[in-house]
Amino acid sequence: MEKTIKEILKHSIRGKAYAKDLVYSKLPDAIPYVGVSDLSKRTENFNLDISKIDRKIAPEKAQKLVDFSAILVSLIGTNLKPTYFKYEGQPIITSSDIIALQFEEHISPEFIIIQLYSRYVEIQTQMLVSETTIPRIHTDDFFNIKLIIPSLEEQQRQVVKFLLAEKEKANIEITEAKEEIKITEYELIASVAHSFKNKLSPIVMEYAILLDLLHEIAQQKKPLNFEDLVRPILEGDTQDDIETIGTLANRIDRSLKTLPKVFNDFRILQKEILQKEIVNLSQYLKAATKNYASNLYKIQIIPSPKKLLVSIDKEAFQSVLENLIDNAVTHGFKDKALHYVICFDISAPIHVTPDGEKFAKMIYKDNGVGFIANYGLDDYKTFGNKSVYSKGSGIGGFIVNKMIELHKGSVRFLAISEENSFRTQIEILLPLED
Repeated sequence: MEKTIKEILKHSIRGKAYAKDLVYSKLPDAIPYVGVSDLSKRTENFNLDISKIDRKIAPEKAQKLVDFSAILVSLIGTNLKPTYFKYEGQPIITSSDIIALQFEEHISPEFIIIQLYSRYVEIQTQMLVSETTIPRIHTDDFFNIKLIIPSLEEQQRQVVKFLLAEKEKANIEITEAKEEIKITEYELIASVAHSFKNKLSPIVMEYAILLDLLHEIAQQKKPLNFEDLVRPILEGDTQDDIETIGTLANRIDRSLKTLPKVFNDFRILQKEILQKEIVNLSQYLKAATKNYASNLYKIQIIPSPKKLLVSIDKEAFQSVLENLIDNAVTHGFKDKALHYVICFDISAPIHVTPDGEKFAKMIYKDNGVGFIANYGLDDYKTFGNKSVYSKGSGIGGFIVNKMIELHKGSVRFLAISEENSFRTQIEILLPLED
């Protein structure tokens, strides 16, 4: 039997919450806040796990609590993302882009979710989505979506059949994922060892040179002078080619100080649970990059005309900034006589997905030499021998991608025209707070 959602609906609540009221609180009375990004995208796991919801709202600011078991549905985008919330004493509050639905007793919630994922409903949804900047379905139009409702017994039979098929599919995906994890762990350890070796080998060589010089000075019973040359000046040498014992010692010292970063990178990669807090992206970038000033380059922040609030783990995101800058200095800034620019540009309009999820767009760019020909995003995000054109990246590119993924964002390379002085441009998307 065909019925509209309105005809079988018992109760509904449209969310009402504001980003300015969100906190990352562990207080026992704080109310979990559910945004569109928290809803399920896959049919095999459509239950909401509120233990993983880290955004909260203080009870005195919470409005329209969902204190009953309900199906949560997104009213923005082309994917309804139906998700089941089982009320067990802890209420939730949702964004205004979500509606909570409670159906009559003879309706199985699991069956409704399966119906809302069906092609039949998908076609209706596509016809109802408004043609605006952010695709949206009006509440009244949503209530008029038609569902095919059989008897409760038939609903339950279809749910069991569906879940068995999804379980089999999930088991296959789990097996494949475990194999991928094994490969990734092996490559990760190999990459850390490779990074450590790359940093340590030059130090060992230069330290041996320094020891030889000091031994020679001791044999000649000369006083130590840090202005003495490491080697004689040759014809054609420039000022940059001339090196003293002092500059050699200073370079060894700087190199030794970079070794802890290898281990810190490895530690950062072990993060599975982020300690996030809501920040103004423009203000955060200015504060987080102020200690990276250098005579070789300047750091420029191009702010957004609007306030962009994002949720980040500051330690994890700091590693993203560090690795972007370190990669530019190590591989991009070849001519020390030039003055380089590292830019974090967040002035572009926000990015909206077909599902209606909103992202802040941060474009990292620098005017170094850029990546080698045919070096693609897959090379940057991985490590080891990944293509016939390159050997992948070091651990830095992998960390950048991994940390952004943990923040539920994404990374991609931007195409660059020949006349553009910024030869490296990387777009990073971060979920905006609702």
